Amino acid sequence: MTDRPPDHVLESPWPPFLDWLDSDPRRAQAAFADFGYRLLRVFPPRVFARLTPEQREEAVQEVLVHCIANDCRVLRLYKPSGKPFAAWLLFVT
Repeated sequence: MTDRPPDHVLESPWPPFLDWLDSDPRRAQAAFADFGYRLLRVFPPRVFARLTPEQREEAVQEVLVHCIANDCRVLRLYKPSGKPFAAWLLFVT
């Protein structure tokens, strides 16, 4: 993840969709789902290796829904720590 420009969304500790959680929740959810889906497909967690392709797809969907359920409760728990948001999402997954 280090050969990208510093402002690349994968390197960002605060992706733009986090700013939209209160002002435009549907936009935030859609942008997060797009980001999360792409991230988990390209950089799947190691535990996904034990799953069939169908199970992997279902697991990705479950993670995304979990993060945006109840007014994005899980996303709202995120606190920047100087590391990319993507690292946090992979940990949550």
